[in-house]
Amino acid sequence: MGANQSRIRKRGENTSFHDAVAGESLDDVETAARSEDASNASMMGAGPARGRNGLTIALDGVGNEIKLGNGSSTKVILKSITGVISAGEMAAIMGPSGAGKTSLLDCISMRKTEGVMAGKILFDGVQPSLDTVKKYTAYVPQIEAFFGGATVYETILFAAMIKLPGMSAADVASKLERIEHVIDQMNLDKCRDTLVGSHIIRGISGGELKRLAVASSLCACNPRAMFLDEPTSGLDSTMAADVIKCLSRLQAEDGRTLLLTIHQPSMHVYQTFNKLILLSGGELTYFGNAGHHPMEFFATQGFTYEAGFNITEFLIDTVSQSSEACTSYYAKSSLCSENIKEVEEIALLKLPMNAVTINNEPGKDSPYAHGPLTELWIMIKFKDGPKWRYAVFWFTRCGLYMILAGLLSLFFYQQDRAPSGILNLNGIAFIACILPSFMAQVHTEEVKMEREVYTREFHDSFYRPGNYVASKIIAELPMTMLASIAFSAILYWCVGFNPSFSAFCFFVLTSFINFTIAQLIGCTISAAIPGEIGPASLLPIIATLNMLVGGFFIRAKTIHDMWKWLYTVSFIQWVWSALMVNEYQGRQFFDHCDSTTGGLDDLVDQLSLPESSVQLLRMFAANQNECDPITGESVLRTFSLESRNRWSSLLYASLSVPVYLFTFYLGVSRVRHEKR
Repeated sequence: MGANQSRIRKRGENTSFHDAVAGESLDDVETAARSEDASNASMMGAGPARGRNGLTIALDGVGNEIKLGNGSSTKVILKSITGVISAGEMAAIMGPSGAGKTSLLDCISMRKTEGVMAGKILFDGVQPSLDTVKKYTAYVPQIEAFFGGATVYETILFAAMIKLPGMSAADVASKLERIEHVIDQMNLDKCRDTLVGSHIIRGISGGELKRLAVASSLCACNPRAMFLDEPTSGLDSTMAADVIKCLSRLQAEDGRTLLLTIHQPSMHVYQTFNKLILLSGGELTYFGNAGHHPMEFFATQGFTYEAGFNITEFLIDTVSQSSEACTSYYAKSSLCSENIKEVEEIALLKLPMNAVTINNEPGKDSPYAHGPLTELWIMIKFKDGPKWRYAVFWFTRCGLYMILAGLLSLFFYQQDRAPSGILNLNGIAFIACILPSFMAQVHTEEVKMEREVYTREFHDSFYRPGNYVASKIIAELPMTMLASIAFSAILYWCVGFNPSFSAFCFFVLTSFINFTIAQLIGCTISAAIPGEIGPASLLPIIATLNMLVGGFFIRAKTIHDMWKWLYTVSFIQWVWSALMVNEYQGRQFFDHCDSTTGGLDDLVDQLSLPESSVQLLRMFAANQNECDPITGESVLRTFSLESRNRWSSLLYASLSVPVYLFTFYLGVSRVRHEKR
């Protein structure tokens, strides 16, 4: 391709830099630009650069290929990527869309979950374990995932508390000091008390969200290397420059190794890079120093840079239009040979390694900063505790149940114990049983929104999957109990259930267990079923099946044989039988005696019996000299519940708690929701 075809038609943004390119030495311009950045850093209070603590990352023939949908063929994603990113450098991976930028970043950070890996990745001359990578590096994804109801400070505080070791007074003071330092580094002080936000909660800006992601990573593990996937995506040029400025400050102050993917940075952003990795179709077209060096490299191929145009656009357009030529030229170039030689020297430990070595011995480098119990306490206090301050949490857990209890009470207010009233009472008892199963949609949606958060935090070893499940249940227990009491207190006395206080307490306990089971089902479905639509669709199906075999709509004796097993294991039918026995066992009712027909007319109206049956009932009632009571056992016998005990029924219902608790854990820990 001719030089004119590879030129960029869009003017660059940094005029002074372009003017200098046209008439001065590029080395002088680059030196001047870096001096200006250093001056800015000094003005911000960065001070002199501290000793370099970054990792030297060597890539030795790194490749990746995946199987296509038919399974009979494969596609090469990355091919023989070889080169070295020295400690303390800021390296950028660039290339056209689909060039393999994120795939290379995922391979280096050991986040790649699909395909076959090739080659070796060395950190300070050794092949690290996954636990080592988690402990000494940080990964900032393109799409940040945080709990939207927490403030910026609370988000960073949790990351520091859960990931940095030690919980003594001195340790906590050190963590708080580090948090303040990082907030200052990332320029987040103005928004420290602002909610992070989500799609339903208004929060911080996009640039602040990117800087928060970096701040959380810094507080989480004090990383020696940071991997950032498109840290400027979705931001305007000013916000993008602000994010990169903060990263450059980290590099200057702490000497961390920074590796980021970026699509098409502005000139000002490009000037901050020490090293450039340029990909096209998964292959290298350049791996070397940034600045003017890539232009000189491509000029030797006949692709001449025209002064006054954006350098990054020139590079991207060149490799896009001449991909095969560029990859072929690089593979035969002296630069490629030098990279291969440098990697070989590092692999043979001929180069001096960073003074701070990494511990790669199995079992000596636990990825978790705390023991299980301390970790659980930190999660409850710093992750789940802030939720109690927000009205949405109270409304979805308790407020909705109070509203529903009030509405149901208006419909079923003070039922008598005549035949028609007993039928209504049975109906409201069953509604109270099935309602939480449909209300579990609240928990399904919450876990679905948290899925991306806990998936990232699991990978970064913030906490153990079991502790996520435990902390969520423990944090919900007080609200579940409060909701059970409020729901029961409103519904129970307004409807007119058994006036015994012990019976009311049993109703509250049964409701609490029922609410807990429904909550666990909602969490399990969302944790185990990927996607957005699946969990919301499956929950009503499960709730409906349990409702149909609950024993109210279809009597137990008439349930089809194919569904007998579901009737046996259904928690709803055990909860309902517990409530029914609690209401009727050992009781007699005489309310129908106040009617001249013994309440027969109301019953006939509700049942719509044939006229011949109605006449027979009237004749039977007319022959009675005394009013016989309606016994609770006769009501229970109608639903095949006469042999049930309320406590044993509640016990059988409670057995669902450990079952769904275990399935929730399996869904959280075993189901992979992201493929990279």
